[in-house]
Amino acid sequence: MRSIALLFLAMIALPTPQLRAEEGPLELYVATDGDDASTGRSPVRADHHGPFRTLTRARDTIRGLKRYDPTATARGCVVHLAAGRWSERLELTDDDSAVDGTRIRWQGAGAGTTVLSGGIPITGWTPWRGAILSAPLAGRRPTQLFAADLRQIRARYPNRDADDRHGGAWAHVAGVASPNELRSFRHGRHERHDWAHPTDGSVAVFSGFDWAFRIVPLASYDPATYTITLAAKTWCPLRPGDRYIVEGLMEELDVAGEWCVDQRADSVHWWPPAGVDPASVEIGGDGPVVRLVQTAGIAISDLTIAGCDGDAVRIEGGRGNMIERCGVGACGGTAIVIAGGSSHAVSACEVSGAGESGITAAGGDRTAVTAGSSAGFTAPGGHVIADNDVHDCGQVWRTYRPGIAVTGVGNTIARNHVHDLPHAGITFAGNEHVVEFNHVHHLNRESADTGGLYFCSRDWTQRGNVIRSNSFHDCGGYGKSNTWKPVTDGAVEFRYPGYTWGVYLDDPSCGTQVIGNVFDRVPVCAMHNHGGSDNVWSNNIVIDCPAIAVGTLAKDWEHWPKIIETWRTAVRTAPDLLERYPALAGIDALQPERVSGVRFERNIVVMTVAGTAWLREQHPEWNGAMPLYHVSLRDDDLAANRWDANCLWIEAGLDARVQLRHVIGGKPGTPEMLTWQAWLALGQDRGSQLADPGFTDLAGRDLSLRPDAAARALGFEPIPFERIGPRHRPSWRSAAPPEPPVRQRFVLDEPHP
Repeated sequence: MRSIALLFLAMIALPTPQLRAEEGPLELYVATDGDDASTGRSPVRADHHGPFRTLTRARDTIRGLKRYDPTATARGCVVHLAAGRWSERLELTDDDSAVDGTRIRWQGAGAGTTVLSGGIPITGWTPWRGAILSAPLAGRRPTQLFAADLRQIRARYPNRDADDRHGGAWAHVAGVASPNELRSFRHGRHERHDWAHPTDGSVAVFSGFDWAFRIVPLASYDPATYTITLAAKTWCPLRPGDRYIVEGLMEELDVAGEWCVDQRADSVHWWPPAGVDPASVEIGGDGPVVRLVQTAGIAISDLTIAGCDGDAVRIEGGRGNMIERCGVGACGGTAIVIAGGSSHAVSACEVSGAGESGITAAGGDRTAVTAGSSAGFTAPGGHVIADNDVHDCGQVWRTYRPGIAVTGVGNTIARNHVHDLPHAGITFAGNEHVVEFNHVHHLNRESADTGGLYFCSRDWTQRGNVIRSNSFHDCGGYGKSNTWKPVTDGAVEFRYPGYTWGVYLDDPSCGTQVIGNVFDRVPVCAMHNHGGSDNVWSNNIVIDCPAIAVGTLAKDWEHWPKIIETWRTAVRTAPDLLERYPALAGIDALQPERVSGVRFERNIVVMTVAGTAWLREQHPEWNGAMPLYHVSLRDDDLAANRWDANCLWIEAGLDARVQLRHVIGGKPGTPEMLTWQAWLALGQDRGSQLADPGFTDLAGRDLSLRPDAAARALGFEPIPFERIGPRHRPSWRSAAPPEPPVRQRFVLDEPHP
């Protein structure tokens, strides 16, 4: 009997006439009530031709067909996944690739309808204490727990405040032993903790700066001295007023929605929120849920993918794979990761609930440069991240885990809706990426000194990137009101929005074009050129915020030696870079802080009294004036950069100025608030006009230009607003209204003067 069964299974894997697809793609079916002994050729059971039960059976069937007949998928293949939930990982390799020019598609019945979960169901719940339940873990040590596919809160102090959009409430460092302390701090006298096993916990902390976030294991706790000691260093030295949360300790499991692992009892404890069924609980399993390794021509479509401790989807190497129309999130790591390969795409997905980033893509070889008149990179990544809705990620790791990030060479981020994140919306590193037609807003809800788009190269050779036709507004920024002197009268104040930019080219990012973007309600200013040269900022619209900050970096900055060595090595080992980027030859290693070749041209800048009121109120040092630009340069560098052909409209009653700092001896001086005429006398903006730009309806945010618009006469080219945001879900004019500014003052109850 066993031999007959094996013969039958072998036969159904062969390309019999019932399995071959002579006129179209091979089609296989999988259903949660299917049978792996079926042929998989029908969505409905009919004799032995019903759907398979598992994804693995479908995968192995395709492999068997291809081994027997390499042309079996010559017209493509579709694996139909019926509505239902699979607790099964899908891992494909080159053996599962499509024939060149075709595609093998794993297609669900729709995101939210067909679910692939890497989660491990938790059963055996019993009452533990009050409303808290307990269940055995069998040796597992999860970092994530999901109920009905929603992340539950790891037990924490202080408790999360659901109404607080800026991290859900934090405790604050009351004191530190020394200015360079990286491992311990004291909490205030009002706190009382009785932690039996503090080493079970960890501390999520912003140290020193409101971007320097790290999660560090807890090493010890001394209640007598109020001292929390960490098992590893924080990113930067700790200071009074810094935010922190203690997580993972049993004594802090005290509200609905929290959970905690009891390592000694090998169990998990959870307080169910009202109406949530314990049968829906899963702990995060090993990720990824979907993994494509060196595959080609694979498409993953119309699924929900979630439920793991690590990344939910990973594409490693290969070429031409797609993730489309999927809902991806509820994971401890990044929702979708592209690690190498070429020409992969993520499109029309909703990505949310990830512990770290939404979508990241690495691809392209920065050393593969051709010589001659057609010099260029011969191995771009070609990855395309387009038409996605990315939001509410970074739920575990709060900073430098953006909505979308690309690295390498020649990748594209286009037409995405990126919003409601704790840190930056978009980041990139490398060369010749294109970021276009994205709608980016309500970001940096828990961090500051960042941007809607943030690029920090620390490498003069990372050039050729283009940021065009995007909308950036309400870019947020939550942090200390005074970063350098955070504590005043025994208290620290946090505010939102503040200390954030729309597009931030940092430390010293060069050779980038920022063209045709719209900036509205951005704190500090719309665009920031921090130390970089050869950047072009043109044809942008800026409303109710300073337009651009151009500043030099300190001459004694500690990172200059490494930046200089990177540049010298690149030019020596890849001399064709000089043909691609001739400006690299003009760098002066003796004056690395020099800023030159920055052009701010043909932009529209609009300032209204009402629209800038909140920003002027945040900056009393402006004395009621409104800066058009922030400029901090050496005197001999100012003429090496250009402002011209801009159209600026300043509403009557607003005192518009240019804030100028003279950098002398590598240090910026006291800012001056120059009048427009004094700025013109320095040789800048002489071809610009103070005039109504000619918008169709500024108040209604219809920023199209009338035929007789003054901005057109200065060379401004209309922005294609209708192309901003995902094609299948237009978003540019449907964003949430502005949020009121927030000021929060916290008294530090320091135990030792």
